[in-house]
Amino acid sequence: MIATHVILGLTPVREYAVRRDILVGVKAPEFSIFDKSGKNLQYRIESKYLGLHKIELVSYPSKQVVGRLNSKVTWFLYEATFEILNSQTQQWTTGSINQKLQILNHKSVIEWNGRRILMEHNIPSLTTRFLDDQRGGQLVAEYKVSLASVFWATKYSLQIFSSDLPDALFIFDEKENIFLLSRNMPTILLIDCSLGMAERFSFVVKQENNMETTMNIEKRSLVAKLVESLMTNTSSPTKLETIALVLFAGHDTIKIVQHFTKNTDDIIKSVQNLPIFGDLSLKSAIDFAKKYLTTTFGAQRSQKILVFTDSSHREDDPIHENTYNNKHDQMDIDLRKQTTNDEQEKTTLSNSPTDISYVCIRQPSSIDRARLGDITEQAQCSFSKLYWLINRDKENNITVTNDMIQRVVTEIKSDSTDVFISILKCGHYESQLAVYPKITPAILQTTGELLQPSNTLTVNGFIELSSIRSAMATSKHILLPIQRYIRPQPTVPMFATKKSAASTASASSLATQRKSNTANNFYYLLLISLKKEKSTALVSINDQWFGAIHCQKFERKKKSSRLILSVFEPGDCIPWISSFERLGPYAVVFPPVNNGELVYKKQLWPVKPFPRSYTETFLIWCRHNNFQNDINKFVRASAKLPDKVNIFHRELNKICRGAFIYGLRERLFVLLRQLFQQQIQIGKIKPEGVKYVQNVIMYMNRLGTSDRYIKYEETST
Repeated sequence: MIATHVILGLTPVREYAVRRDILVGVKAPEFSIFDKSGKNLQYRIESKYLGLHKIELVSYPSKQVVGRLNSKVTWFLYEATFEILNSQTQQWTTGSINQKLQILNHKSVIEWNGRRILMEHNIPSLTTRFLDDQRGGQLVAEYKVSLASVFWATKYSLQIFSSDLPDALFIFDEKENIFLLSRNMPTILLIDCSLGMAERFSFVVKQENNMETTMNIEKRSLVAKLVESLMTNTSSPTKLETIALVLFAGHDTIKIVQHFTKNTDDIIKSVQNLPIFGDLSLKSAIDFAKKYLTTTFGAQRSQKILVFTDSSHREDDPIHENTYNNKHDQMDIDLRKQTTNDEQEKTTLSNSPTDISYVCIRQPSSIDRARLGDITEQAQCSFSKLYWLINRDKENNITVTNDMIQRVVTEIKSDSTDVFISILKCGHYESQLAVYPKITPAILQTTGELLQPSNTLTVNGFIELSSIRSAMATSKHILLPIQRYIRPQPTVPMFATKKSAASTASASSLATQRKSNTANNFYYLLLISLKKEKSTALVSINDQWFGAIHCQKFERKKKSSRLILSVFEPGDCIPWISSFERLGPYAVVFPPVNNGELVYKKQLWPVKPFPRSYTETFLIWCRHNNFQNDINKFVRASAKLPDKVNIFHRELNKICRGAFIYGLRERLFVLLRQLFQQQIQIGKIKPEGVKYVQNVIMYMNRLGTSDRYIKYEETST
């Protein structure tokens, strides 16, 4: 059934502003529903689990639960059952939501209290409409996604046009549709359609009777088989969700075939007949794909580009020889440039949230790898992984089989679900954690060294949150404890009874559970300690790579909290901390007093050094007027000596201190000496004040050759 509707100036009965909370880890997203002004809280959506998750709708300010939902998400089917409370009769009415992603083309069917509502989601327009199927497709509600939304905090607007349907019906369905769209990172399939993709290979197909059939197919057909295998038979954890298909060739030959969608059938259908355009320009295609992702989803959301191309260019390939000779159509980087071994082993990395992976027909050579790395670095993206079908040692006998295609697809799927397992260690305490998302390697800018994250996160110390403030982090990760579910296999005697065997199994299971809880005790100890002390733990990810762990609390759920790891750039990147390696315990500088109380709690952080610096306070000459006013004030005070001697000495120290700060002492002191000598000659300085000015001239002469600033009172007689 296809529902059609016409909108003729419909006026909403109720309007709400919906805001999604920050990422909640293993739980589904949580939402706050405000009125139209966005100030008064009306509802809260609070979730329990991810995958098979439970949701509660809480009404404010009464804080009464008015709706409950249990749902299950798989690759081909989404289904949920919900209950809505009638505020007048205080009775619950059940309903259901069903969405077949590929068959109904992103249309959900909602059945509640004898009503049938269709929910149609249009991804390009970021709009979802609710249609009454029993009333000819009448529009009953609509919500839109804000274009300025990003991955961590998304805004939506909900308009309800029907007065006989409860708010919870649309809020539940809206939340579930948003949950489906926001689970994984958006991905662009960037497919090469240049002349090089017309080369033919031998493809072997195995029949049911183990007979093999060989056929000659082009590279573009191999790409189509790769995409088809990647899109089909994919489970929920490994699927690529919200996919766009883009074809490219030359600088001006870039075409969006499929906008961001979850319908894999459209993707498979679009790659069956790939065209051939002409020359190749990979960099312009990557720049376009990155701009396409940023425009659609924002710059702070994790994104992925999967490039299908033949990166291996042989010397005897006439197509690419012509490409080299044509300067206008030349490749982005000369493939014949010589590279050293260090450059070949270096991986291109950046702090960009856009990851690029390359799927090649042939195994790329060292020159090709360097070229792909340079193109990725120029696009300010992260080089994620490199896949290929044919190894270079089999270049003479080029034959592609389904097993080779499945091998590449399996590698892509396994990398998409790669989980970083680490051990959090503090002294003799340790706990095994799952870090989500995975910590990517980084480059130390001072030396260019590639740093890999260690499998052990070592806590170096603790510092107050007010001291570390909001230090810039390249990425943030959720730390989750790992529950080890080990099936007990007790040794049961041969002639044991059922009762004794059951008791032995339960005792072994209880011991295993206690061991698992003991391993996670440190995680919860650290969580509660950081939360209570309002502190953060400084951890080392590598020898020259640090981060901070803090406890994140939920404003409306006081009992819910989690550990967040903020990863800094390699090195000492916090400006107000000189070096992480120089940090030490407070007890070394401020030992405990007789009663055992630590003195450091009364000290401000950072601790001031015992020897004073060459300047105590910083002088700001942001504008030339500030500098000119200070000089004029100093000169005017010299004309009123000895009456203004205190002001004269105060302004003198201020100017000399500024001369040391800004490196102006040589030129400034020479000009001031010349100015005062001229003032004495023309008689603008009183005879009683000449000795003060002469002492200042002598002080400036000594200060001009000194390596540190000294106050005038210390040298005056």
